[in-house]
Amino acid sequence: MNVPFLDATKIFIAGLAVSNMTPAKSGDPLRSVLLKKVAGDRVGTTLPALIIERAFDIAAMVAIAGVLMFVILGVQLQGLMLWFGAAVGIYAAIFAIAIYVLNSESRTKKSIGLLYRALSWWPKMKSLETRMNEFAVNLHASFRLYGSLGVLLRTALLSIGIWVFEGVVFWLAFMAIGMGGGQLLIATTASVSLSTLIAVLTFLPGGLGSSEVVGVAFLTSLFPFTIADVTAASLLTRFLGFWIYIVVGGILLVTMRYRYSI
Repeated sequence: MNVPFLDATKIFIAGLAVSNMTPAKSGDPLRSVLLKKVAGDRVGTTLPALIIERAFDIAAMVAIAGVLMFVILGVQLQGLMLWFGAAVGIYAAIFAIAIYVLNSESRTKKSIGLLYRALSWWPKMKSLETRMNEFAVNLHASFRLYGSLGVLLRTALLSIGIWVFEGVVFWLAFMAIGMGGGQLLIATTASVSLSTLIAVLTFLPGGLGSSEVVGVAFLTSLFPFTIADVTAASLLTRFLGFWIYIVVGGILLVTMRYRYSI
């Protein structure tokens, strides 16, 4: 597919805005819908890319949080380790099932068929009946395509880089209120990954509240910070990485030029 960089950027920001407002980031598939409406690419072709992207995001956060917390920082908080282990187990099960289904064309068709029957009460689904089989075939074929080693390696490196960058932004928020240090940078990077992993499972839109609670509990256990200190840095980070995307993404959703129908 050949999507201009500017269009791809707009679609990503608009999709991120919706994702941030939906439980467990369930709005992510909107990006495939927007690609269809803006560039004409089939949803079944682009959706596997989102699944792989999300899987590598989870893997990157698990690796970053695990290595930084338990190897470098030597965290030994039993309750925290329990939550971390539970989150890893749930994500592993979800993605193992997804990979098992998408790796087989017949299993993909059966799963899409079950989804169609579950949503058959929605009037619009009847008009999509003839396209569901084609969608399943494209979904499976694209998943196999995106599973190439080169694509996976680039995706892994980008995912790790993005979540490390998020940790640096959180650290800069602490610097802005007069706190810093090399160990804090390691801790904020671990905190962002840990809090996101757990917050998504709460099904709160954007993990609002739950992410901050995990971050506060984690950082106040490692440093002599007050709850107010960590909350202030968290809110500043939220403004930079959450609310700005929602505002800009909302504007893009309204102003983007949609050339194609679903």
